[in-house]
Amino acid sequence: MPRLAASFAAGSSKHATERIEALGDDPRVVQLLFALFDSPPYSAETTRPFWRAALARLEALAGPADVPAIEARSEQAMTRIPTAVGIWLGNQLGKVAKRVAERPDPAPLDGDDAEAADALEAALGGLPAAPGDASVVTEADLLAAVYADPQADGPRRIFGDFLLDRGDPWGELVALQYGARDPAREAALVRDVGPRALGPLAAALNDVRFDRGFPDWASVWRAKVALPKVVGVEPWRTVRTFRTVMWPRQGYALDRQAEKALRAIVDHEVMTSLEAVVGITPTALTDLLAARPRTWRHVAVRPGRDEALDLPAWFAALPALRDFALPLLDQQDDAVLASLCAHGGDLRTLEVTTALSLAAWLPALREALSLETLRFTQHNPHGIGMRLDAGPEGPLTVLTIEAMPASGKPYPAKAVAGALAGLPPGMVREVRLTAVRLGDSFHAPDLDRPPLLPDDAQRATVQRAVEAVGAALG
Repeated sequence: MPRLAASFAAGSSKHATERIEALGDDPRVVQLLFALFDSPPYSAETTRPFWRAALARLEALAGPADVPAIEARSEQAMTRIPTAVGIWLGNQLGKVAKRVAERPDPAPLDGDDAEAADALEAALGGLPAAPGDASVVTEADLLAAVYADPQADGPRRIFGDFLLDRGDPWGELVALQYGARDPAREAALVRDVGPRALGPLAAALNDVRFDRGFPDWASVWRAKVALPKVVGVEPWRTVRTFRTVMWPRQGYALDRQAEKALRAIVDHEVMTSLEAVVGITPTALTDLLAARPRTWRHVAVRPGRDEALDLPAWFAALPALRDFALPLLDQQDDAVLASLCAHGGDLRTLEVTTALSLAAWLPALREALSLETLRFTQHNPHGIGMRLDAGPEGPLTVLTIEAMPASGKPYPAKAVAGALAGLPPGMVREVRLTAVRLGDSFHAPDLDRPPLLPDDAQRATVQRAVEAVGAALG
């Protein structure tokens, strides 16, 4: 049957549809249809007529005994076809399973037919059962061991070795990410094994990064149809960073279904490895933390208009929080600064966008907190990004101007000097200018943007900015 199913991909979906419709009522056709669902020959939107024909034949020929197999394929459809077609096909298979299950059981045999069936059953019952070896370890067993302790290296290495011995590319990916890294080869392997390793998540994520052979960083965007179907699925267990820019915010049109699904994903018990949540709204964060404290180390809040920012409650319910990011959209800047100074004593990295100047923030933060890194952007026409790090002279004394916005050109020297106006003398001991490519906001790491040195044509502008910085700092 698998070989016959593979032959359907030899022609167009239109011809394959005609062949499906011409299939007879042989019960073996059900197995052929199962093989098609297991190895889909088509996945484009235009091939839905083919799948409708296959679903119709399956519903006509399947019996109650086939319901578990149909339900299993319903759950696997998004993995086999990680697109909207896969979501639709999974839903349709679920409906077929429900309708088949509701059929009445066939009438019992009687007379000679019943005697013949009893005799056949007795004969078959005398045959020895196929021996089973309970000591045989399967891929599923080893994968379950990884999910049972998702951050331990041992189960991952054993799983990788098991697959590597069988020539499986997933095993190669595990080995590479534990050994000599090869980014190009790793990217190719992720493309190959990603749908299998992600399972249903493949239809919901717009970006994913693997570490030690498993999904580690996951980004959700424009996948609200798939979100409810991936709540609590096992591949989430290894994800440490969850990022989204689609969390519905106050003051904007709210999508209740997406809001409910995002909360359910983050709040589910399978998220045992979760350390970082990026893009959550203040309202959702307050509600989730009111239910129970979390062990997250990094939180980046994405507020809407006029949303309450309850920093004291957040920090109290996040005892492990070390990295915090918050863009301020309204006139809460002074209150937020005071709250950070009063309650953010355990923070090590802070990223903030504010209407206030660096001169208003830096002295207060240095006095109240023990920050190692401050990323600071002031609302102005240029939105100059600055980073302050610890240096030999003390905390937050090394200032780096991230001198390349998305346009690819350094900021004007006067703008750089203006951003530093008002800083007390001696507060910054060292100044650096490093051009930074901000990159695609949906793919760039939030606190680790990739460096890009300026080319020769930009060096003169960078040099003028250096001189302006020196003048601004006295």
